[in-house]
Amino acid sequence: METISLFPQGAFEPIERKADKAIAVILALFTAGHPVVVAYSGGKDSSVVAALVLHAALLHHSAGGKPTVVVTTGDTLVESPEVARHYRSELIRMRAFGKAHGIAVSAHIVTPSLASTFQVKVLSGRALPSFPGAQGDCSTDLKIGPQRSFRRKLFRQFRQQGLAEPVTCLGSRYDESTRRAAGMRLRGDSDNAASRNKDGDLVISPVAHWSDDDIWEAVSLYAGGARPGYSDFEEMRRIYAHSVGTSCAVVADAILDDGGGRRQGKCGARLGCHVCQMAEDKSLANMVAYDDRYAYAGGLQKLNRFIRATRYDWSRRHWIGRTIRGG
Repeated sequence: METISLFPQGAFEPIERKADKAIAVILALFTAGHPVVVAYSGGKDSSVVAALVLHAALLHHSAGGKPTVVVTTGDTLVESPEVARHYRSELIRMRAFGKAHGIAVSAHIVTPSLASTFQVKVLSGRALPSFPGAQGDCSTDLKIGPQRSFRRKLFRQFRQQGLAEPVTCLGSRYDESTRRAAGMRLRGDSDNAASRNKDGDLVISPVAHWSDDDIWEAVSLYAGGARPGYSDFEEMRRIYAHSVGTSCAVVADAILDDGGGRRQGKCGARLGCHVCQMAEDKSLANMVAYDDRYAYAGGLQKLNRFIRATRYDWSRRHWIGRTIRGG
């Protein structure tokens, strides 16, 4: 008689074993001579991927190899100030980890061109904020475009150095949302083999089949010293918790799952830009209400509400350079 399993494969696999499998895949990339690029946002998924990549690099270096690790983060220049401060400090920790272990780790913060920034493009009157139901080009201008340009320049340098084609490690997971899972299936995202994205770059998702619980267990694994980690992840957990107005990051994550608030706007940011209009991101407002340490951000919330409230106030529009039809 055929046995039918009610649980997905690996559902009860210890996190240590799942981590070891991911490390083995990344280690194989280093062994084949590929530079490994980590797409880092400061969230729990990309933080775990960074920990796995650095652990694999350490093992490769210990075996006599010379791994190359590049960590890249996009800064829209209108980020939640807590998030912007957080990923800057974590990138410093990654560089320190590499220096302490003799591993080549470079970390980069990629920003949009001056003309594409919210400050110049919108406040100057050249464009409108990306409102719901309208053209939402902010993600392309502030994140996707700058990162694409940076990768092309970086990969060209690798080719000139005679290195193998780089592979970018993503923190994408099928368990995140139905929409994310559909996109990953369409692209053929895998946790054990690199595939090409629409730009033609090699990418891999080492935690593609991990659950939220797996991610939080891995955070504890690397934060607690059981494995060599670059961070204690305390600041990351604080931001997760306080963005929902609670003291526990795991509880906050569960609240967001139940409330459907995991993603803000079209860009997929967990804690959105403080000027974002595509969705009402309450994370920063929750932080301001939760603790006086965030009182400084109250003005950003007022600006966000002002922009939202004046969407249809035509007296505030800059008409120069616009096409006007029908009067």
